[in-house]
Amino acid sequence: MGKIPGERTHINVAAIHEAGHALACLREGRQVFSVSVDRDAPGAGLCTHAKRPPNPFNIALGPGSARAAWEHTWATTSADIRISLAGPLAEAYALRKPLRHIGAISDLENCLYMAERLIDLGRYMEQQVPIAVVEPKKLLEAQKTNVRRWIHRTKNWEAIKLIASVLAYNGELDAKVLDYLVSINRPGADHKLVLKFLETI
Repeated sequence: MGKIPGERTHINVAAIHEAGHALACLREGRQVFSVSVDRDAPGAGLCTHAKRPPNPFNIALGPGSARAAWEHTWATTSADIRISLAGPLAEAYALRKPLRHIGAISDLENCLYMAERLIDLGRYMEQQVPIAVVEPKKLLEAQKTNVRRWIHRTKNWEAIKLIASVLAYNGELDAKVLDYLVSINRPGADHKLVLKFLETI
């Protein structure tokens, strides 16, 4: 039995959301293991991916190493924030609604937690080396702007839509399929090939 229109809409929106996360992961150099939407719970989905790389710098080795450790933490945490924001911001863009109207509370709470965690780490690092003060609201607003601009670029938005359409159709994508979809998202590519590809997965 086919999905009723309301359920199909929720599945499509969830697919856009998860596609945003997945493409952002690839942008940040993180391996994506799988992307899925739950057809039995329309609106639910999941993107599983590699975690941030471990910090290779030892703050005990002096100011230079301490600064490198902080810069690594800042960069990788900022990347995690962008990955978390990409889902709800892609959803907001698709629905033409402000982010505050999107029910992606867990993603946004996770971003705030990561930003606040940077404050705690920053206070500790200040004892080792001078660093800029972390302001969570400014950090989040800057990353929202960054991610919005990235999503709004035609190539990126077309990739998100392509991934989402296949995800909504198939329910789940693995790394191989995701890489394939990204690879064919280029000017002049025939997206009808996707339909043939779907027959093989």
